[in-house]
Amino acid sequence: MKFFWDEMLAPPSFQEYFSHCMPPRTRAMDEVSVERLIKEYQDKGQMDNEDPALLMLKKWPSAKQFTENSDKLPGLEQLINRLLEILLESELNSDNRYEKVRDKEDKQKRTLLHYVAELGFLHVTKAIVKKCPGLLALKTIEPKRNRALLPVELALQKENDEVVAYLIRMMWHERAQKLFSWIPGNMEKPQPSFFSFKSVIENPKMKKTVMAMLDQMVNPHWPYLPQRKESYDTDEEEEGVEGAWNTITDDPLDYHLHYHILDGDEGGCPPCFKISGEHQPRDNEYFNWKDKSCLHLIAKSHNKEALQHPVVRMLIKTKWKNYGHLFLSLQAAFYVIFLFFLSCSLLHASTRKDATQYYDAADSLRGFCEIVTLLFVVLYVCEEVNQMRM
Repeated sequence: MKFFWDEMLAPPSFQEYFSHCMPPRTRAMDEVSVERLIKEYQDKGQMDNEDPALLMLKKWPSAKQFTENSDKLPGLEQLINRLLEILLESELNSDNRYEKVRDKEDKQKRTLLHYVAELGFLHVTKAIVKKCPGLLALKTIEPKRNRALLPVELALQKENDEVVAYLIRMMWHERAQKLFSWIPGNMEKPQPSFFSFKSVIENPKMKKTVMAMLDQMVNPHWPYLPQRKESYDTDEEEEGVEGAWNTITDDPLDYHLHYHILDGDEGGCPPCFKISGEHQPRDNEYFNWKDKSCLHLIAKSHNKEALQHPVVRMLIKTKWKNYGHLFLSLQAAFYVIFLFFLSCSLLHASTRKDATQYYDAADSLRGFCEIVTLLFVVLYVCEEVNQMRM
């Protein structure tokens, strides 16, 4: 009895829920179904286009009963999730075979994760990433006119918010940031980011993606560990570097906050950048100062969670210390000067019978105050018009 309640009170994952709460008969039927799919696949000569996993993710969702009635898709997702979980634990996935499987009939040679990311099946995505994490970094084969895409990029194109948010959180921080960062290259012809974080912020359907991306701008920092790479020259190097990273605790010595995406223009180009060996950052001549920054868009949005995020708050605090406090102090000082000249001109004019006449030096001084006051009024009107345009 104690074991039963311990299992019920523990927060199970989706897969654990089905393995514990699903009736044994259904689990057994699912295992029989998977065995039948594997047998058909083997009987047909193990042809790639008949692979059970590809069959489930490619052909089943395109069936007429699901394309004409999208309400049935959640039920299909649950079915695929159960069967695929069993399939990934079967002998067919020995040596993580599905980390290398591609759809050879597809022009882009998509993987399992590409298909499920396009479908927007969150629980199936989690099951695949758990068993085959290497699929996160596999791109499609680059076609002639388009670029090769990661699974998360296909999900971004389909606006599958939950799937995108999950995949971003599963990626390395640097790789996730590259999704919305410019491509400087050799600085001769820098390219804008393929996806704009600005468009994600403006899309009300993508709030979870915004939060996931903000989380990936907070990088835990361990100064004494070797630098991780996307690819290694030798197996020994990979084993040494990754082995060192696998020994770290969940309590880092420091955190690095990255603001270049929030401060950048629409193409992900930052206003300044650092060059190795130089202490001071350089101004970026390719930065489009006319574009509104992502921080500006978050401030104008109704996403309160994003506004309260530590990265956003720290960037605002940094800007306040660097120039915000000084700028507002100058504005307050100019406003006091404006009130001073306005008061002098009005008080002196109230003592004259005809305020339109200027006879002596005091009247001339009043006229000077009126001119300064009018200049301030013109400046304030222009500032208000500019604020309305923003």
